[in-house]
Amino acid sequence: MEEQNNDNTGNGTPERNPWWKNFLNAFIPKGDYFFTAIILDLNILVWIAMCLTGSNPIAPDSNDLVIWGANSRNLTLVHGQIWRMFTCMFVHFGIIHLAANMYAFFVIGRMLETFIGKWRFLILYICSGLGASAVSMWWHEDSVAVGASGAIFGTFGVFAALLTTDLINKEVRGRMLRGMLQAIGINLLIGLSWHIDNSAHIGGLITGTIGGYLIYFDLKKFYYQKINSHTFVFLSAVITFIGILIFRFITPLGGDVESLMLHFEQTETSAQHYLIAHTNEQLLENVEKNFIQPWQRCRAIADSLEGKNDITDSARIYFHGLGAYAEMKLNAGDYFLKAKKEKNSSFIDSAYNLNRKADEVRKKMLLLNFETESK
Repeated sequence: MEEQNNDNTGNGTPERNPWWKNFLNAFIPKGDYFFTAIILDLNILVWIAMCLTGSNPIAPDSNDLVIWGANSRNLTLVHGQIWRMFTCMFVHFGIIHLAANMYAFFVIGRMLETFIGKWRFLILYICSGLGASAVSMWWHEDSVAVGASGAIFGTFGVFAALLTTDLINKEVRGRMLRGMLQAIGINLLIGLSWHIDNSAHIGGLITGTIGGYLIYFDLKKFYYQKINSHTFVFLSAVITFIGILIFRFITPLGGDVESLMLHFEQTETSAQHYLIAHTNEQLLENVEKNFIQPWQRCRAIADSLEGKNDITDSARIYFHGLGAYAEMKLNAGDYFLKAKKEKNSSFIDSAYNLNRKADEVRKKMLLLNFETESK
């Protein structure tokens, strides 16, 4: 192949691209650096779209995250919105979260995709993300999970697995493996000290590691026999699907009626007290955490109660009413959020009016004489 010399200096030294060209090249899919660039672009575009529709660019509230595809046990499993296991991989909690994840992904992705091939890379990335989502739902009852880090840990696992095989020179792989294990360990330790979903990290890491060992056989055929096989990467996808099904069946969807009702009432009391104990300015400051999120949990509990098989028809009607009551509270919370974002006090009046209507509904419900006996 004829070599081209881009020498514009006259001294035989090739001219380097300016930094901004190298930066832009990170977002352009080409050759063996293909899906890494596309995934980078998709994550950034989702964040931009969230900002353009009113989401806080630094710390979006949980409602925005849910709208854009966050993963949670209630929505994904109880309400059957399985697609959230995939979409949550492209949603981030603000620009700092996005930047940290995308930098780590770029560093590992540009090496790994070139080494294992773009289609193997894409399949294992998605499998790792789905594995992370499954473990996260099993571990967390109420949390709303977003971010690409579970899938990124999966790529760490793929690379770490391959670094223990004979596909890479022994001297090189020892040094690289130590560095990879240190990166994994440091990030898991950071996850213990901050509010980070380490269960998703571990789920993605395990899924990716299994996939890495399986595709070793495909890569061995490619590098030694020049046979481009994808048999074991598809086997990895099948194993991931089976693992997701197992976690689906072992993930609890709710407890007994008495404990769920106690949880509902405790959460309800906490949210009501927050509304009463704070001025408007104080209330709006943490309305997502202390008012909206508790009512989201209440709505999830009511749905779990209504869906139980061992309750009477009158109890089912009552639990349906509880769900409607919690939904009214959530609608009031939406008005509080609008007041916070748009700095418009008229939304606060609307929120209190709707909150009072919800309280009237609850008082009427408390007067009902119902039984939650088993059938």
